[in-house]
Amino acid sequence: LVVWSPQWAVSFSDVRARLACGARLRISQRSTLVLDGAITIGDLALDGALSVIARPGCRVLIKRLRVRNAGWELEPVGADEADASARIKGFTVQRREARELVFSAP
Repeated sequence: LVVWSPQWAVSFSDVRARLACGARLRISQRSTLVLDGAITIGDLALDGALSVIARPGCRVLIKRLRVRNAGWELEPVGADEADASARIKGFTVQRREARELVFSAP
């Protein structure tokens, strides 16, 4: 699962611009990546969950990062689920473990 905010990209050309020339991106099938802000990715290997947030005024370059953790799991919900939004989606997110990188100052 890869999720990004409009501050990271709103089009395919924006996504391409956020990947450094020759970028290497390896994301396992069970991984979750959340991107928000001015973040450029050069070399990332992810097996688990990673959230990267660049606050306004910050520009982040991920030159080389390896992350491995328990990650987040999507768990199906039954018809008896009390949360209406979970019933609509058909799953809930169980956040087991994640690496969170928040950049607040330029």
